[in-house]
Amino acid sequence: MDLERPQSPSKITMLAELSQEDTPLGEKISLFVFFDIHFFCLSGSALRKLAYKAVRYNKESDEVTCSGLTQTEMPPEMFRDQLWRAFRLKFTDPEFDELVLFIDNDNNGTINGSEFFVRFIQLAFQERSKKRTLQLEKNRRDEAKRVREIEQRIVEAEQKMELEVDFDYTNADKESAMRKMSLASFKYDKNHPSSLGLDGFDGSDLSPGVFKEMCKRTFNMKLTNKEVAALLDIFDKDGDRKISTSEFLNHFFR
Repeated sequence: MDLERPQSPSKITMLAELSQEDTPLGEKISLFVFFDIHFFCLSGSALRKLAYKAVRYNKESDEVTCSGLTQTEMPPEMFRDQLWRAFRLKFTDPEFDELVLFIDNDNNGTINGSEFFVRFIQLAFQERSKKRTLQLEKNRRDEAKRVREIEQRIVEAEQKMELEVDFDYTNADKESAMRKMSLASFKYDKNHPSSLGLDGFDGSDLSPGVFKEMCKRTFNMKLTNKEVAALLDIFDKDGDRKISTSEFLNHFFR
């Protein structure tokens, strides 16, 4: 690919001439936002090498070795040597020619080391920001996946519970359920720091599976499937096979 020097650093006509085969389009755009047309037009391989070294640059440990790059002006070959001394950074001849082309703003055959170094630090900042953004996006995706998995497990547990509710219960099962309710009510202290709130029972009817789980979590009341069925027959006032939470709590706390 033949590159021509832009007439102005702000000129972006090179965008149409650089295809995705030269460097990923998104990568070019993100760099253009942070820098100018010079780094914007670097090829993918040259940019990756710069970015790799930039994000690993440590001012405290690398400042001495990078001192040569802060020279105001230097010939290209000296600049190339300083890149190797400071960062062990090597370019192929085409990559280096392209780098020189876009750093040598006034086309006088020399490199302004200080200007390059400022852009190098900017590149490090941009790359770290991009990595943080990608990590945050990954964290959000992972959290959303975790929530979906939990919700799916709850749905599956509910479905399983609906299938396993055993209405062939006896009076002994019913009496056992009522004893467990009385004991749980006696032990429950809503003002105790370790006690869970009643939000799960607030304002809605519960399916047998959810009711069983909420009793376990809130009151540490562990019910069998037959005991759940017995309580369902007691507190299902409208016949929709759900437990009326208001009826249940009224009986639980009386």
